[in-house]
Amino acid sequence: MGGALGYLGEGSGGFNEGLVAVKKNGKWGYIDKSGKTIIKFQYYIADNFNEGIARVYLDENTTSSNRYINKTGKIVLTNVTSIKFIEITDFHDGLAIIVNPSGYWGVINKTGKKIVKPTNRKEYETISSFSEGMAVVQSSYIYGKSIWSY
Repeated sequence: MGGALGYLGEGSGGFNEGLVAVKKNGKWGYIDKSGKTIIKFQYYIADNFNEGIARVYLDENTTSSNRYINKTGKIVLTNVTSIKFIEITDFHDGLAIIVNPSGYWGVINKTGKKIVKPTNRKEYETISSFSEGMAVVQSSYIYGKSIWSY
């Protein structure tokens, strides 16, 4: 894995929002700072919590088994790749950057609604994570020059 957006890897190695992903008997789950299991060990991969949700994978088929869960383990966004995204970032300011199979970039909210739809042309070369309601985007190349927007 990897690609345009990178890959967070198996577990984060640190607490975030009071929980940390840990691996036990080959499965990932979440514990709190006292060591109490909060979300049972059931995932192939588990990432950090961010804005109250975390990306997890149910099995090794990471292109179809990804889910987002809340801090109780309830699935809040299912299989984002089934809605034609091959990559997705963590959520910041309630938004995540996505890349479709053609390499076109867009933005979704926590319900999976497309806020910026990846178009049939490559409108954006990159989109940064949102911060304070804004993101840096690099527009498509025009005459061999890239144009940055803020």
